[in-house]
Amino acid sequence: MSNIREIVNETARAPARVNAPSATILLIEDEACVRNLVTRFLALNNFNIVAAEDTRSAQAIWALHKTEIDLLLADVVMPNGSSVRPLAEKFQAEQPGLKVLYTSGFNVEELNANGSLDEGANFIQKPYRPEQLLSAVQAVLAGHFNPHAETLC
Repeated sequence: MSNIREIVNETARAPARVNAPSATILLIEDEACVRNLVTRFLALNNFNIVAAEDTRSAQAIWALHKTEIDLLLADVVMPNGSSVRPLAEKFQAEQPGLKVLYTSGFNVEELNANGSLDEGANFIQKPYRPEQLLSAVQAVLAGHFNPHAETLC
């Protein structure tokens, strides 16, 4: 819970965005509180965010904006227990330059073992600190994210 407070505090202190967005991110996050906080935090850090609460709404957003989206930031496991990975793969097949950063409260070993995540995928485990999320997003967009370079959770 302290991580949510950190995001709230950081977004409250952040100055209003004055530059054009550096990239457009499609966020898929089923928890409304997390979705809203991450959206606000990343927007204040110069990203254009389109947020979806589930895979169905993500597909609708994708249909309208797929050529504008640079990064998919997605909670791996949806409330019904399904993985968002097949949807991410579909999006990448349609837009080969699309970057993907997965997140989850489950650890990466569990996700790899049950097939929800491929080994070596870009992943940041919840809970994360705001600066860790920002760093991971920037690194994935730059093409040099290394999930093993530092402890992310």
